Amino acid sequence: MEETKSGIEIYVLEEISNKEIEVRNNIFYVKVKANRSAGYFWEVNFERSNNVIVYDGGKPIENKRKEIIPIVGAAVEEYHVFRVVGNGKVTVVFKYGRPWGNDIEPIERISFKVVVKNHKN
Repeated sequence: MEETKSGIEIYVLEEISNKEIEVRNNIFYVKVKANRSAGYFWEVNFERSNNVIVYDGGKPIENKRKEIIPIVGAAVEEYHVFRVVGNGKVTVVFKYGRPWGNDIEPIERISFKVVVKNHKN
């Protein structure tokens, strides 16, 4: 886990796979690699009525030349943003694949558990 100057926690998805993370701040990011230009996306699932976290979506990370659109077929990094709304535990599942074809299994599936103990509104 790394932390920004403003205190936002950033977790790398592969490093938290099958682990429990204790989130201390109101916002945290999960960093992933994706190949959007080839049609691959991360789908994020968790119990939406958990009253612990809210998902605010995924955003590509700009590269050093401030370009968001990569070379076709090249992987990019994305931040997936979550807000903490209460105390408790919830399991988050990231599935990587193409969004079409409901009967196609995702290429990758990574899950982790989020624990929030001292959230204050």
